[in-house]
Amino acid sequence: MGRREKRRRSGFRRVLNQYGVLQSIADAYDLRILHAERRRRVFRVNTSQGWKKIKQFKYSQAELAYVHGVLEHLAGKGWRRTVPLNLTRDGLPYVETPEGLFYMSAWIQGEEINSEDPFHLEMAAKVIGEMHRLLQDYKAPENCQRSFPTHWQAKYTGQAEDLERYRQQAEGARKGKFGRRFWKVADDFIRLMGIGLQLLDEAGYGQLSQVSDFVTVCHTSPTTGNLILGSDGKIYIIDFDNARTDLRIYDLGKMLLRHSGWDVDKAVFIIRSYQEANPLTREEISLLPGLCAFPTKGWQVARSFFEEGKVHMGRLEKAIGELARQEAFVKALAQISPTDLCYQPEQLFQT
Repeated sequence: MGRREKRRRSGFRRVLNQYGVLQSIADAYDLRILHAERRRRVFRVNTSQGWKKIKQFKYSQAELAYVHGVLEHLAGKGWRRTVPLNLTRDGLPYVETPEGLFYMSAWIQGEEINSEDPFHLEMAAKVIGEMHRLLQDYKAPENCQRSFPTHWQAKYTGQAEDLERYRQQAEGARKGKFGRRFWKVADDFIRLMGIGLQLLDEAGYGQLSQVSDFVTVCHTSPTTGNLILGSDGKIYIIDFDNARTDLRIYDLGKMLLRHSGWDVDKAVFIIRSYQEANPLTREEISLLPGLCAFPTKGWQVARSFFEEGKVHMGRLEKAIGELARQEAFVKALAQISPTDLCYQPEQLFQT
């Protein structure tokens, strides 16, 4: 048998495996699959009950129960900017297969938001702010680690230590083109980590992290791919797979990192828009410069190489290319008084 035929058969074998998994999932939900197509990490499926999304959940059942509870809490309050998980005929929000846990939900027809469109940014920030407000009274299950806020300083100190270890590995061994390139800039990544940790400390993160009024459920990944402009013109939030309890300012910081393009004016616009739905205190806002300082992309791509042996040269160059702009952005944001960024609308935004 030639190599080409082997590749064809192995490729078709993967298709058959996926087909079998999808069929078992459809059976669990008592529906028929009419058409299925893969889109990135999810399946878009036309079924006897309409268009659905099927996605593998790569974490534990306890964590999926947390996510399910969050979505049910929002649905129970009549919020329609996300969709709950469908239940199987056995009343479960997931299907357990040999490939892992899978869940199903309605497919939201629409397109990713455009971060350059002020309308999209404003509405996305408002919707996230409203979501945070509605989830502040969510009673998270105590048997799940996601129910407790991450300690940022411990988290980012660990990432800084990782970067130092990777730097030493790149220096002390032949790591090819990627390793040599990383070694030249590792100190810049580590220095920016130090700036972030110092800013968090100066802003009193340790004390603020204990204030329950500042804590809610965060999506943690408000990317363009997870913020959908629906065909009805409304903004929807999808993929709560990584949702967890944390300070609400965490999601806002992630929005700045993902959507500001290191433009301070755009960052101020996002901060103001968020507060149309969920006003912040000056103490919370003072955490934003530190939160935006961490070179997470650099740490991620380095970890992927040194821990998993995966080479992503383009991602490394992109992370390096953002260092100077990111540092300038953090310094500019830190120079704005948090009091000047606070905003109290006459009436809270509601969808």
